[in-house]
Amino acid sequence: MKVLTNNAIVDGATTITPTSQLSTLPASNVQDVQAAKVWRAASATTERLVIDSGTGGLTANAFGIVGHNLQSGATCTLEANAADSWGAPSFSTTLVPTKGLPGLKPLGGTHGYRWWRLTLSDPTNPAGYVQLGRLMIGNLVDMDFQGRGPTMPWTDTQARNDKSSASLGGAVYTDIGEEVSSYSFGYQYIDTTKRNLIRSTFREVGKHTPFLFTLFDPPDADVLGPDYVNLTNDIATEHHGSGLWSLGLEFRAANSAGVQ
Repeated sequence: MKVLTNNAIVDGATTITPTSQLSTLPASNVQDVQAAKVWRAASATTERLVIDSGTGGLTANAFGIVGHNLQSGATCTLEANAADSWGAPSFSTTLVPTKGLPGLKPLGGTHGYRWWRLTLSDPTNPAGYVQLGRLMIGNLVDMDFQGRGPTMPWTDTQARNDKSSASLGGAVYTDIGEEVSSYSFGYQYIDTTKRNLIRSTFREVGKHTPFLFTLFDPPDADVLGPDYVNLTNDIATEHHGSGLWSLGLEFRAANSAGVQ
């Protein structure tokens, strides 16, 4: 399992300049943890966010997008450079978006630059514009222990929050809600170093700040995520002696739909 909990672009020194924006849905919204609070551009073709992280720069090994309206054929490119000059940037990578779902892309190593630029282009988007709820640029944390993820079995629950009620005559009326994903994982017999990493990582976000996670389980080729979630449980650790520990993690999908 890998998680992206820290978002370097929410630092107070960071400024974001868009190619275009609606006055009611500005580019600064991508720094907000509420992914339904979006930046909306004026068009769907080659819309950009230029990020100035200040003189200290920004170091990252991954980036993610949440609450977008991109179609599966859209392009999403992140570039970085020492200066606000984009003819031949020092770094560039492309994330292939999936319609309606968060995206997460490792950067193939750690990169540190002052200037970053995100380009979204979706010229056939029926909405006529692109929008984005949250941009995350930061450092992906590896939760695996000795080459393996959470202990099997883990649980992926697809629940619905529809609400039904019955009249006195027995007729059932239902308010249609939406599907909400939740996840439950256990780590058994991990060492103290990994226990401390997990606890410190989630101490940073608590239950209040959503984050991105993804899980790839090689033996069964099972993939979960990426999804934008909150931690929902208190992390209790069991000590088995000899420096070995067990603990559990529970996540619930955060609101990432975005405004249409």
